[in-house]
Amino acid sequence: MRVAAISPDEPDRLAALAQYDALHPDLDPALDALVALARRLLDVPIALVSLVAEDRQLFAARTGLDVCGTARDISFCGHALGRDDPLVVPDARADPRFADNPLVTGAPFVRFYAGVPLRSPGGQDIGTFCLIDTRPRAAVSGRDRAVLRDLARLALDVLETRRIRLAAQAGHHRFLAVAVTSPYAILSADEAGRIRFWNDGAVALLGHDEADVIGTPIDHILPNLAGNDPETVLSALAETTTPVTARHRDGALIPVDLSLSVWRAGNAASFGMILREARREIEARLHSLAEGAGDDGAGAQATRPPPRRDASAADERLRA
Repeated sequence: MRVAAISPDEPDRLAALAQYDALHPDLDPALDALVALARRLLDVPIALVSLVAEDRQLFAARTGLDVCGTARDISFCGHALGRDDPLVVPDARADPRFADNPLVTGAPFVRFYAGVPLRSPGGQDIGTFCLIDTRPRAAVSGRDRAVLRDLARLALDVLETRRIRLAAQAGHHRFLAVAVTSPYAILSADEAGRIRFWNDGAVALLGHDEADVIGTPIDHILPNLAGNDPETVLSALAETTTPVTARHRDGALIPVDLSLSVWRAGNAASFGMILREARREIEARLHSLAEGAGDDGAGAQATRPPPRRDASAADERLRA
């Protein structure tokens, strides 16, 4: 068995992972829904969101497996970190990196593995979205690779939203510091509803340069927020995620999800907002594929033999 090499940027990678405060099993129902969708779309018995810590990998979401993590040195996911393409292992028994791995020779009897890194906005791989089968697979189609990448992107979106919300809980200044590095559209407004912060993600999504929007009323960008009392309108949406429309520079209205936080200091209030669009498009495409696949997994293109053992009965060694 070969243990995955540790990258020279490991301290930075671990620091990036810590920002998500995500080393908990069953972290978010949205992640659970994604691994369930992966299992159906790609016809695998096991799908995981694995976060790779210093000496363990923790499963933030899992389906088809009872355990919530393993030691890092026996993980397949450790080998997927730092790759730009998915790590695909058609048959672990024939791969010298994994042939004598206890996850191959014992429960859950891994044969096939495919994993895509979860890459933070700073470029650090904090974990993977991965698929496991207890039977070998001859190949992974281009369609299935694309689906796996989309699922990984959605998982990272859930985690990135968590990172920003944790920053918001730490205060307005921390929120703005994280917003500068986030690829998502993030803005803030004062109690009068005037925009005071506009990041590069907002420029990319909506086309407005920062100089064009600072000081303008928020309802010029988010017409759903129009009202005589901006503070009341914004406060009503605090700590929620709400479908709204955002006005692009060219006048087009874009459907987005708005997540809003509020900070108060005396009589003054500040509001932080995250706008997301891409997740809706990807989710719609994947659910459409799932409907086409049907309950028998007919939409999956990799070949798998029929019935196998229940992979969820992993042995006690994995629980340690």
